[in-house]
Amino acid sequence: MLKWDPPLDGCVKLNCDAAVSASIKGVGVVIRNSSASPIIAFSALEIFNDVLRGEALVVRVGLQSALEAGLSNILVEPDSSKLVTLLNNSTLHPPVEVACIIHDIRIFDFLPKCNFLEVDF
Repeated sequence: MLKWDPPLDGCVKLNCDAAVSASIKGVGVVIRNSSASPIIAFSALEIFNDVLRGEALVVRVGLQSALEAGLSNILVEPDSSKLVTLLNNSTLHPPVEVACIIHDIRIFDFLPKCNFLEVDF
């Protein structure tokens, strides 16, 4: 079982996931404050060909939502360790399927303070 750790005071945590089944693909976002109270939560249908692309899309959508809400000091915690590695290491060349999305996310990273964390399973 996973244990969710809240962010420090003054920070918010963006948890997100992409899901794929035989008939549907979708993404979900929850942004919580240091008291674990949800600030933003939503799910949506998305079009993507593979899970890594879906995971990158949901991070981008979640960051867009956080920025539109005026949030900063964002800890982003997707459940894809491969995506976190790509986001935290700008010397790595992402697969072409996600390169543009990762570029967008890296631009968001320069606006407010934003960190990408790997989920501990």
